[in-house]
Amino acid sequence: MHWTLAVLDPKPADRVLEIGCGHGAAATLLCEQLESGSLVALDRSAKMVAAASKRNAGWVEAGRAAFIEGSFEDVDLGSQRFDRAFAVNLALFWKRPGRAVPVLARLLAPGAVACFLWQGPPGSPPPAADSAQALVAALEAAGFAAPEILPRHDAEVSGIAVRASMSRP
Repeated sequence: MHWTLAVLDPKPADRVLEIGCGHGAAATLLCEQLESGSLVALDRSAKMVAAASKRNAGWVEAGRAAFIEGSFEDVDLGSQRFDRAFAVNLALFWKRPGRAVPVLARLLAPGAVACFLWQGPPGSPPPAADSAQALVAALEAAGFAAPEILPRHDAEVSGIAVRASMSRP
């Protein structure tokens, strides 16, 4: 999770969207870095949302985190806009980026940063390079600037990240 936050590079006042929060481990580490910012975390599994909410109950009670059950493509977040967004090991962005990235683009503020990571234990295979290239193409088509592909293969993590900034208003 530390690599995830390093790639995301959250600022203390950021409004952050996590897509596919699982048990809420990244949310815990992220909320510790947000001084006046907030986190909205989504997961399609009610079980995962309950676990993440329980794990982060203090942040929820403080109004700094919210955990929402629902499909990313269908959830209604109203007029909320985010400064940072990320997803870890979420096949939606790696297998169907042309469908998922435009949905995300509508939720981001100008200049926002989006990060998509696929990581596993050392030696695990990352997604194919063409998956990262397809994600980069979808990001560029949706108005993101300068997508970067960031591979990492060391004693802690085997994975790949794609990071880009929202360039259009």
